[in-house]
Amino acid sequence: MQAYKEKVVYSSNFAFSKEATVCSYVPKKNKAVKMLSSMHMSPIIESNKETAKPGIILYYNKTKSGVDNMDKLLAEHTVKRRTNRWPLALFYNIIDTAALAAYIIYMEHNPQLVSGDRRRKFLKSLSLQLCGKNIEDRSKNCIVTSKLHVRSAMQDVLGRELRPSISFGSATSISQTRRDSTDHVAVVGSCYLCRELKRKLRKTRKACTNCRKPVCDEHAVTRPTCNVLFEICN
Repeated sequence: MQAYKEKVVYSSNFAFSKEATVCSYVPKKNKAVKMLSSMHMSPIIESNKETAKPGIILYYNKTKSGVDNMDKLLAEHTVKRRTNRWPLALFYNIIDTAALAAYIIYMEHNPQLVSGDRRRKFLKSLSLQLCGKNIEDRSKNCIVTSKLHVRSAMQDVLGRELRPSISFGSATSISQTRRDSTDHVAVVGSCYLCRELKRKLRKTRKACTNCRKPVCDEHAVTRPTCNVLFEICN
């Protein structure tokens, strides 16, 4: 297609493929409107007016009130968050649009519902059903449930109290078995929770009895059982 500055006012250009049509229309000097359509596959132009608008633009003008109304509804309840990544912004828009489409279908099958906040209730129920299985799986992770605010939120969603299960295995500690050349207890490594949460390295000689990962005193709880001390991830 030509650069819009070289095109005549009220002129139209079309480009076709098997799946879609691209239209470029010049409504006034130094301005071009470009539209993509998978519905229109022929270069239809109105012939009874001076503006000579393409059929794609005429159809859009006829139905754009629906697009504006959809944008208004999506703005009321959205999952969007601030981001500079366009794939993520597109993903947010897909979720919003899919949720609105699901709500419209739901209301078509349940016209008796007249509550003023019915859409909010529907979206809340939909979100809980979509993420419920993932929350259930993560509730079995002792590292995730060790955080009080996360565990509290999970309990609200699942409707039951979470009690992290701790299995006491072998009493052999890495700090007891690994020693350096001077017969001092060898440093196991850096606490993996400090690396993940605080982005810093903290050397430790202890390891979690459950997962065997290095853990510092701040992120460990010592529990005596049968006169044996166990280091457990906090």
